[in-house]
Formats: sequence, structure tokens, C-alpha cells
Amino acid sequence: MHVTYHFDSRMNQRGIRRRLVDLTLDLGELDGDRAVLSVKTIDQELLELQRRMRDLTEARKKGGVVVVSEDDALITTYRGVGTGRKRTAPALLRAPTVPPVTPQPAAQAMRLRLVRTSDGARDLAA
Repeated sequence: MHVTYHFDSRMNQRGIRRRLVDLTLDLGELDGDRAVLSVKTIDQELLELQRRMRDLTEARKKGGVVVVSEDDALITTYRGVGTGRKRTAPALLRAPTVPPVTPQPAAQAMRLRLVRTSDGARDLAA
């Protein structure tokens, strides 16, 4: 649709971005020559998006979902290939695990102590 100079000026004056205009044209109700995106419609769309996000999150936790169908019949369904579960080799074939070495802070490794110097100041000594 062609954007007139007047329309562009009003968008800028009223702080309405082009994406909101497109959203209103897509979801709004037609009322004569206007499209109206009401708060009620916005709330319904947000609720539907929340439901869709919940469903997508559930499908992601399952590693995706596969549905097998033929013609007009649903045959079977199962979790996707990216389930995140790893198959492990038998214990005899696995490489031995070595516990990680935790680095010691420098002060503990060197056993520093506080000493007084000849002029009475404090200093660290090994």
C-alpha cells in the first residue's frame, strides 16, 4: 500500500512505528475505511501467543516431535531426534574419568605470613 506524506508525518508526530501499522492492518477489525486494533484484540492475541510459547517449549523439551501421516490418516508420533539424551558405551569401553584439579589460590599455595619490618611497617613474607 502507498504511504502518503500526510500519513508519514502523522506516524512520526504520534510515535507510531510502521510495524504497529502493519500489525493493525493484519489483526485489526475493519470499520468502514479504518482498521481498528482494540485492547481486547491485543489481549486475545497475547494469550494465544503465550499458549503457543508454552506448546513450543514443551515440544523443545522433547527434542522436537515427529508425526507420521499418510493421505488423511495420522499413523504415529514420537519424540524428535534431538532429545538431548546421550547413549553411553558399556563401562568397559569407556575411558576412565579423571577428577578435575581445583587450582589453589596463590596465598594458600605459598603459605604467606605477616611480618614487621625494621621500620615498623607490615609486610608479607614466604
